[in-house]
Amino acid sequence: MAVIAAVLYAALPAVLLGLSSRSGARDAEFRAARCPIRIRPYVPAALLLARYPETSLFSHRMRAAEALIRGEREARERAWLRLAEMLASFHQISAAGAALGAALSDPAPAIAALLPAVLVPCWQYRTVLRQVERRKRLILLELPLVINRLILFLQSGETLMRALEAASRAPDREGHPLHEELRGLLTHWQHHQSFAAAAERFARRCAVHEASVFANALLMNYRRGGDDLIHALRILAAELWSRRKALARTLGEEASSKLVFPMVLIFFTVTVIVAAPAFYHLG
Repeated sequence: MAVIAAVLYAALPAVLLGLSSRSGARDAEFRAARCPIRIRPYVPAALLLARYPETSLFSHRMRAAEALIRGEREARERAWLRLAEMLASFHQISAAGAALGAALSDPAPAIAALLPAVLVPCWQYRTVLRQVERRKRLILLELPLVINRLILFLQSGETLMRALEAASRAPDREGHPLHEELRGLLTHWQHHQSFAAAAERFARRCAVHEASVFANALLMNYRRGGDDLIHALRILAAELWSRRKALARTLGEEASSKLVFPMVLIFFTVTVIVAAPAFYHLG
């Protein structure tokens, strides 16, 4: 009986996939998305969970995180894939534990597999959140440097568009999220979109309060230009430099705290290596 239950539980995603394909329950816009074979059976369950109010907040957060990491295009489909990947991890680990328990006629492996089956999806979700936090941290660290370069170009007589274009060009910062968003701002501005709309999109894409303040400062002073814009940017740069120093200090403290466990491990290893011959001779 336990073997039959384990087989039915392992075959559940394939059954759901067959039923959803036959009934056409999957969204048509998701059919063209690239879906790995490993998580394809779990897509219908992910689409079903995304519609419930209890999980809509989770799917919305995942969609917002995907929009920040890889862009707003197809962010919803990527969020569905993330949810399907979490479901796949939970089901595959728990099904492996259930199969092992059925083979040994012992429920202990199935119960023990529940812990990693829950922890692995949580770790996957935490990884996405860490990518978002790392992106925000990179933007906050780079923003004062960009503002200083922008001030120098404005003082040399460049227009705001040319100054932003020059400040966003940095060969050693290729792929940096802040420079990518600055280039996106310039692209939308140059394609007959208002500067207000481009600045609003820049602030939304960065999702950092300091970037919103920078966009508001540009928006309020770019028409007047001249000394007013430079003065506002100098005040903002001074404030951001203090925040950058505080963030760098925090990162240093976090790095030093992360080194405590390896140092303790190395200390005990060296202690065992040094003390083992002495205990051996004493024995």
